[in-house]
Amino acid sequence: MSHKFPAIEDILKNNYSILTRCKNKEQQIKVLEKILNKNYRTMIPKYYVSKIFKIKPYKYENSITSGEFPFLIIGNRISVKTSCFAPLILSQYKRFLEVCNDFK
Repeated sequence: MSHKFPAIEDILKNNYSILTRCKNKEQQIKVLEKILNKNYRTMIPKYYVSKIFKIKPYKYENSITSGEFPFLIIGNRISVKTSCFAPLILSQYKRFLEVCNDFK
């Protein structure tokens, strides 16, 4: 089964103006959660998280196993709620967003 997901860098670039209009980090996280759900579905297979978001597994594995991130197990496949990765993505791509600001 092959899935084609858009690159997270493209999603952030396309929604840069929306993210910069937010007054604080909590608002940015809420907006990014909606953007992620729209572009990547509500649940994403755990296998694809590091490939799509380019986040190292050690940054989110403990959150999944401890139950901090909601997940669903179907057979031997684990799917994680996509919106939970918004804070990690914002911290991971902070420098990328600053570079986007320089080009605007």
